[in-house]
Amino acid sequence: MNMTQNYNPESDFSFTCENDNTAVIITDYTGTDKTVNIPFEICGLPVIEIGDEAFVEKGLTSVSIPNSVTRIGAYAFDQNQLDSFTIPDSVTYIGCWAFARNQLTSVTIPDGIAHIGESAFGENRLTSVTIPDSVV
Repeated sequence: MNMTQNYNPESDFSFTCENDNTAVIITDYTGTDKTVNIPFEICGLPVIEIGDEAFVEKGLTSVSIPNSVTRIGAYAFDQNQLDSFTIPDSVTYIGCWAFARNQLTSVTIPDGIAHIGESAFGENRLTSVTIPDSVV
């Protein structure tokens, strides 16, 4: 692994392979860093989804999501200490309570998101939310 890339080693994530073993879904974060840069690939396969509850209650203060991710599951980042993050343009689905119970003050949802689940950003400190017309 090239250590100059700023992300956690593949061993910090539990995952399953999907789509006939052509893509990865992260199912759990087993690392200890509170600043997490989710890798674009694990074992040479693109990370396409953050699974349900994958990062719940991990004490995260910062997260970077790669533009390979298209889906963020329910409760994926629930109950952390996130105060900001960027949702990549590739994401089309955000599950219920995905970013709830953090410290977020503003959220910008990119064009292309088709679904935002119930309370996806609930119980934060939001003062600004931008939602595109693509949300159904």
